[in-house]
Amino acid sequence: MILLALCFVATLAAAGVAAVALLSGPIGVELQKPFLSTPVSRLVALQIAASLALILFGGFLTLLVNWQGAPKGLHAVCGAGWWRHVARSLRCQNAPQRPALFWAGVGLVALLVNVAMLVDLPVMAFIEPDTLGYLKPSAVRSGGYMLIIKAVVAVSGDLKWIVPVQLNAMLASFAVLGWTARGVLRSQAAGGIVALAPMLSSGLLILAPTVMTEAFFVVFLCLHLAAVLSVIQRLTWFNISMVGLTLALMIVVRPNGISFLAGVPLLLFFFKDRWRMVLTGTLGPVLLVVLAQGMAHQHTFGFFGLHKFGGISLAGAAAPLIRGDMPSAYPDLAQDLEGRFKGYYVDFPPFEERDYPFEMAHVASLTAVGAIFKQILPAIRAKLNLPEPQVVALEYDPRLNAISGSLGLSAIQNDPWGFFKIVTSNYIANWHITLPVRVPMAIYYPRSLDIAQGVVEQDPQLLSQVMDPGAYQDPARAEEIKKVGGAGIRPIEWPRLVIGVFQLALAYLAFFLSMGGLLAIFKRKAAADRMYRALAYSALVLQAGYGLISIGNASFVRYTVAFDPLVILLLTIGAVMGLRAIFADQGAESTPS
Repeated sequence: MILLALCFVATLAAAGVAAVALLSGPIGVELQKPFLSTPVSRLVALQIAASLALILFGGFLTLLVNWQGAPKGLHAVCGAGWWRHVARSLRCQNAPQRPALFWAGVGLVALLVNVAMLVDLPVMAFIEPDTLGYLKPSAVRSGGYMLIIKAVVAVSGDLKWIVPVQLNAMLASFAVLGWTARGVLRSQAAGGIVALAPMLSSGLLILAPTVMTEAFFVVFLCLHLAAVLSVIQRLTWFNISMVGLTLALMIVVRPNGISFLAGVPLLLFFFKDRWRMVLTGTLGPVLLVVLAQGMAHQHTFGFFGLHKFGGISLAGAAAPLIRGDMPSAYPDLAQDLEGRFKGYYVDFPPFEERDYPFEMAHVASLTAVGAIFKQILPAIRAKLNLPEPQVVALEYDPRLNAISGSLGLSAIQNDPWGFFKIVTSNYIANWHITLPVRVPMAIYYPRSLDIAQGVVEQDPQLLSQVMDPGAYQDPARAEEIKKVGGAGIRPIEWPRLVIGVFQLALAYLAFFLSMGGLLAIFKRKAAADRMYRALAYSALVLQAGYGLISIGNASFVRYTVAFDPLVILLLTIGAVMGLRAIFADQGAESTPS
């Protein structure tokens, strides 16, 4: 009784601190200001206090549910009948009924999202510097997203129509993932959460107007997870082939998708008696699609592979370790770069570029990208007497990648502990920004228009092949974007902002769940129980994905936000398993003998 009362009082206290942090000033940039007289910002205080309140309230409910001698009046006030209903539903081993209810809810939300993104907001395809690398074959990019762009332009005649295509492809993939999760978890509510939470996440929705690979990577990631869940329910040639095909599409859209190959051995472990079927169904489509991509690059650029950017990316990650006296095939270049980097990691990027409302631009990430494009590549070009490219995203000289890779490897071999610290710091940053809220649309849309206007100047002729470049200079369209900037937080953003209060708690909970999921692989029950299998697979591929981008890439928010549906699935599986454990006794008591 005392412990229960302490939990309740502590919950109220933590909720009170969160309320003070939220209401002690305007909501917006001011959330980054100090909370009262402490060195902690209002946003961090809000997240920590709200997360503690959530955890304490969960402890309060757990204690109350399992308190056998609780007064009947207390159970009545807290809804014991509702607990019994939850317990019965969690113990149910049959597929949930009323599938029409699931699809009606998902369809209604998808319709509202379309109105919010395509009617209330101007439809404009926001291009970025990297977008130019997807408008025609590029040696430093895989070709999957380029083919999607070409297909959309061939059918519609204008790149702007990729916005509704990307939006509705994402919404459809969320629905499919929610439907299969509903079957595996045997819960209508769990399936609804897996489908609807991404649909109402503004961090994912703003991928739709951006002409970058993340939107379709999210689509194929969700379809891949749905196929894996289908295999967990029933292994058929169709289901396992969909696992392989969606994995192949992830890889040729964003080569980081190769990290999901880590899940193949786990599927072989789950289905040891049918390993040939699993191996053929998963790796067959991957080999065929990657072979086609490699042959296309061989024909166009003279090399076989997904892209020629890995060495450049590695050099950017290892840039702080480059020393003039390290053993290297290019000692003069290493000496030049060490001089270039002195003071660079202090002065770059400018302070005003580091902090945006609701989004921390991580200095390590920005300096890695700046090191590549402002220091490493210019230094190599100078050594080789190469001209400055008009469009960096379309630049290709195999020596750039080879020399960069050699420098990166030399730096790592010279200081492996230093590189381990860089990778670890990237890995921690990835988890810290898991389920990010990102910037409000009132900031995102005007900022994206400014970026697009600058990109147009790089190669207007190339852009004219897929759209009217003058659309970005249209005064009427600029006025529409300006209105978006002055509208403040939009209704479609509120669900994500509310949940964003618990972002830190959810991020760390996802981390611990993923570690528990890895341990579940070795649990005997995991070999047969579909929920343990779903948990183990989700945990393994999430850790592999974060691990890969920590080694070879900077830790950008847009890299981790692409994993949000996977994180939501992992958290939902953990929640269902936790609730089943909490309500186990109540379920037994309420089930007729």
